[in-house]
Parts: sequence; structure tokens; C-alpha cells
Amino acid sequence: IMDFEHVKAVFEEYLNGYDRENDKVKLKIVHTYGVIRCSEEIGRRVGLQAEDMELAKLIALLHDIGRFEQLRRFHTFVDSQSIDHAHFGVELLFQDGLLARFVDNSGENEELIKKAIYWHSAFRIDPQLNDREMLFAKVIRDADKIDILKVATDFPLEEIYNVATEQ
Repeated sequence: IMDFEHVKAVFEEYLNGYDRENDKVKLKIVHTYGVIRCSEEIGRRVGLQAEDMELAKLIALLHDIGRFEQLRRFHTFVDSQSIDHAHFGVELLFQDGLLARFVDNSGENEELIKKAIYWHSAFRIDPQLNDREMLFAKVIRDADKIDILKVATDFPLEEIYNVATEQ
């Protein structure tokens, strides 16, 4: 079982590369930890064992890793205005090697992590995923959507979408 407290500490260190005082960065940090809590609750309800629960929490922690860099480069969270954050996150984690900063050996779960993050914000999850991959893709998708509803009520729409409330 991975040491999730260590993974969180590495994530907090990673976040030091971004302006934590920026409202959008704050929002994404709050959202990330909210998604972790939702993933834990969903995982508990579907009966995930301890090792799989840690894996679901890792995916939740990293699911929006692309958002931070998207914000830095494009000054937006709206994918249609810049890039697909989920695909970008997978690129950062796997092509650029960022995942190795968080876990020493993702081994047999590497493809599962990649697919869950890649598909978490898609309108439809690829039906070609195997049962285990689909389970984790659904856990992160559902946890993300549940927390997005909370974020949308707790943060001004101007901060999230760069639009006036009237729009």
C-alpha cells in the first residue's frame, strides 16, 4: 500500500510552483481535496479494499494536475478556450514523467491511472476499458462531478468560468 500522506506532501510541494494566492489556484486545491473525500466515500460504498482505496485517492489527487499548468499557460479553466485538461494531465504525468515524483512504482496500475485520469471529464467513458479500469474511471468521474457541484455553489462563477454571473 502506498503512503498517501507522503503523496499528499509531494503534491503540496508541487503546488509551491504556482501562485497559491491566486483565486483559481486556491479553487483547484480546494476542489482536489474535495474530490479525494468524495472518492473515499464512493470507494467505501462500492467496497474498495485498502489498496484500491489508496489508488482511488491517488487518482483523485492527480486527476486535475493539468489544470494548474493550464491556468499558468492559458489563464483559463475552460477547456474549449485552451486545451483538454485531462489529456494534458496525462501528458504531464506520463510523457513528461511527473508521476514518478508522486509514486516510486505505479507498476501494474500505471495504465489504469492513465485511463482513469484521461477519461474523467469526458462526456462518455471509453467502453473498451476493462472492468477494473472502468470502475476507477467511474469513481473519479463521479467524485469529480459531485465536488464540481459543491464548488459551483461555493465560488463565484466569475472565478471559475471567466464570465459575468448574468451570462
